[in-house]
Amino acid sequence: MIPSQAGVVSAREMVPTSGAPANRYRPEIDGLRAVAVVAVIINHFNEKLLPSGYLGVDIFFVISGFVITSSLANHAKESFADFFLGFYARRVKRLLPALIVFVLISAILICLFDPDPGVSLQTGTAALFGLSNLFLLHQSIDYFAETTDLNIFTHTWSLGVEEQFYLLFPFLIWFSGFGRARIGGQRKLFLLISPLALMSWLMFHWLIGHGQPVSAFFLMPARFWELAAGSLIFLLLQRARLKGFLQRLPPLPVLALLLAALFSPHLPYTTVRNTTTVVLLTSLLIASLRTNTACQVLLCRTGMVRLGLISYSLYLWHWTVLCLSRWTIGIHLWSAPIQLALMLALAIASHRWLEQPLRQARWSKWAWATIAYAGAALLGAAGLMAGVARGAGFLSLDRHFSPLLTTNINAAANASQGPDQRHRCTAANRVTQELFNRCLPNGSGTKLKPKVIILGDSHAGHYVNAIARALPAMDVRNFNVGWACGVIDKRDIGIHELSGRVNCADYVDLVDRILDRNVQAGDVLIVGHRWEEKRRFPHQAEALERLAHRSAQRHVYLILLDDVGELKTSTPLFCVKSPWRPFPPASCQRSLASINKEQAGLDEISRRALKNHPNSAYLSLRKLYCETNLICGAYLGHDLVYEDGNHLTNHASQIGAAVIGAHVRDMLAHPRPWTSSPVEGPRH
Repeated sequence: MIPSQAGVVSAREMVPTSGAPANRYRPEIDGLRAVAVVAVIINHFNEKLLPSGYLGVDIFFVISGFVITSSLANHAKESFADFFLGFYARRVKRLLPALIVFVLISAILICLFDPDPGVSLQTGTAALFGLSNLFLLHQSIDYFAETTDLNIFTHTWSLGVEEQFYLLFPFLIWFSGFGRARIGGQRKLFLLISPLALMSWLMFHWLIGHGQPVSAFFLMPARFWELAAGSLIFLLLQRARLKGFLQRLPPLPVLALLLAALFSPHLPYTTVRNTTTVVLLTSLLIASLRTNTACQVLLCRTGMVRLGLISYSLYLWHWTVLCLSRWTIGIHLWSAPIQLALMLALAIASHRWLEQPLRQARWSKWAWATIAYAGAALLGAAGLMAGVARGAGFLSLDRHFSPLLTTNINAAANASQGPDQRHRCTAANRVTQELFNRCLPNGSGTKLKPKVIILGDSHAGHYVNAIARALPAMDVRNFNVGWACGVIDKRDIGIHELSGRVNCADYVDLVDRILDRNVQAGDVLIVGHRWEEKRRFPHQAEALERLAHRSAQRHVYLILLDDVGELKTSTPLFCVKSPWRPFPPASCQRSLASINKEQAGLDEISRRALKNHPNSAYLSLRKLYCETNLICGAYLGHDLVYEDGNHLTNHASQIGAAVIGAHVRDMLAHPRPWTSSPVEGPRH
């Protein structure tokens, strides 16, 4: 998704494959960097223009592996200390000055427009130490989620991958003998890297195939094979016969195939195939590039080379421009030229007046001193980031100048006081028996305090706390799950691209157990779902009908909830018009008629499921979140409705919970004759 820091080793540090002066510059490598960074920027402007343009990151990784191996070969040493200290001194001089300035300036800017920049600032601090990929993994940030667009440091994950690669790779170079120019060092290094690359690719494949794409994208071990591919190509080109064979390949068709791969559609099941294809084509292109070919001439054009030379600075700043644009004016056709010009201006300024001068400057005549200076600079930058975090509220324009937002922040804080049952009993990434036992212990409610059990996905979960407050005389419990799971048919598991994030089949089995063992006659089940996901499930109607039938058999009251309309934007803050946010998205307001049409299928299957269950109700709550003119938006008066694009705030959930609570009390007070006798299930 984000362009890597790959290839931050300058092409000027490279040595040729053989038979040329050791300081020969390879401008075509910078031209290839330009192809990669342009692909990624186009994808980030609008992924529909270049669906797989994010794979530019993989092009960068291969380039990085090739160039870093070449650079280390050109700096062979007899001393272990000289080899490692020299390598890391060159890396910090190359990377650190531009990174520190970028992080500090971007941190201040995001605080102006994001009233809650905590995750961004933590990501930026982690990025200073090459750990942002691990931080994002810990946060379970989806690689392609819309919320990643609003974190100004999301793109630094790839820098973390490369810096962690730099910690490992020099040891492989040294202990193979390659870093000491030993006879047979190239062969030993090849034999060492090859099995590691294969294991890394298998790990990447396994993680993607087993519903862990976040780990596959953020973990260095799962990305090692891409960097290793570039290194292996460099080593193969040291063999005269192989070099002769590889360089007989026509590079222009390889480049054409590589560009075509960037236009391929991005789908979850094509991730491994597309990534592998791009890595192989990039490797073949680097191997086949040679002078006086049309491809080499194309990549060596002045504009391409200059763009490649500033690719590191352009990588750092392009995401800042796009992220801040999303927080302010938005990204439009008319704004794109301005945003592109700003990216280039920042990148050129950083490269000319910061990156190049400090890289070429003599920080110290001792490599260890250079590294020590870098460490001190990092600690100082981390301290400044802590200061920015403490002053974020003071810097926020919205907190100072948007009374509407301030009112809603305070209201949300007040509404969230009290026990948070919603999150305590929601399966974030894994459904477990322990969570089930904690949230729904065996045993039943009493006639004085019947049980109310809330099931489904996060769209039922956002009512949990409010329902508990609305029904204080009842034993309200919940067991909710996310990622397109919920009360669904097992045959539908896997249809949604995110369903692999959680062991949904276990949740479906535990819902059956709830009906068999954890409810008794007179208990209440409340079920809610996000319809945007479930509408694609061909067996959803059968799942609800089965639930209704089993609930009626057990004399359990059942309430099915409709779904709220979705804003189609990740943050309702964008719907607040202000001088720095003058163009609220059109999706901030929708008509109730359009939402009803969108959710007509949910209405139909829910009512049909309940037609033979006398003590049931299908509650349509979506109208509660619309103005009197039947226009539904992010706000009701001055009150915020949504906490993101499709989940209710604590305050808004109380509006729906009041209606739900009234229905529960009415159902219990006026039960209808049951159509069947209760079925006694096993009890403990």
